[in-house]
Amino acid sequence: MPRKDDFVDDGRTVADMSNVDLFGDMRLKKKDDNGETVYLSREEKAAMMGGVLKATLLVAMAFAVAGLLFILFCVNVWFR
Repeated sequence: MPRKDDFVDDGRTVADMSNVDLFGDMRLKKKDDNGETVYLSREEKAAMMGGVLKATLLVAMAFAVAGLLFILFCVNVWFR
């Protein structure tokens, strides 16, 4: 029995993929209040990368501490 297709395209955009290309745009940019593209300055790029690095290190440290606590639990409680 053939399957009935109920999909109706209403034309809404769920995720705009018009700015995505194969190699990526290495120039970091943002939109201003008028919707025009403004490229980030060197200081803004450095601040953004610093924030990303801090967040990444925070998550990595949380996993490292959790792993260390698990190993200590295994050695001192579970394996006795």
